Amino acid sequence: PLAVIHGYIETLMMKKNELGEAEKDKYLNIILESTVKLRKLVDELFELSKLEARQITPKKEPFSIQELINDLVQKYQVLAKEKNITFQTSTSANQSNSLVYADVSLIERVLQNLIDNALKFTPSNGQITLQTDHSKDFVEINVSDNGPGIPKEQVPFIFDRYHIGDKRISLDKNNTGLGLAIVKKILEIHDATIELTSRLHQGTTFKFHLPQYQNS
Repeated sequence: PLAVIHGYIETLMMKKNELGEAEKDKYLNIILESTVKLRKLVDELFELSKLEARQITPKKEPFSIQELINDLVQKYQVLAKEKNITFQTSTSANQSNSLVYADVSLIERVLQNLIDNALKFTPSNGQITLQTDHSKDFVEINVSDNGPGIPKEQVPFIFDRYHIGDKRISLDKNNTGLGLAIVKKILEIHDATIELTSRLHQGTTFKFHLPQYQNS
């Protein structure tokens, strides 16, 4: 984005007397979009650096993971509607009110990044599913899409910073290539891991576990 900003500003300065108002507005809009992307990239780089240096300590508390998921689904409805994507949520029977023990703001960030990722790859008229399964000590959270899937050779690198498997996504102004790396690091400081399963032309599922709150 910095190269784009520099290039268009340089053009505006060199050709300011030759460009029409429409062209100037077009260039300024491109510069503005690039500054938004640059700001997001810098913010996420700082966030990832702090996570990698263990400078962020989770402030754990009991909260309802299902309520958090439901709130996020509501927030993403407008974006999903633009692509005709539907959300489906499900949870284990009689477990909708059970609590997990984690940092609610950091887990919200994890879910946001996973939903963002799913929205990018889910085709029009597709579906994103958020499912929670409860065991005695843990809650398993699954975020699934029915997108194109991830080629087998890319799976080991999917959580690396700047990894963009589908080169078309690199054109997306909202993509920095850091989202899944941040997800992995947030879960690491929760002593948790994330796994993925993917099948070409069928979709991808990300799965992680959080400890169930034990009210002793």
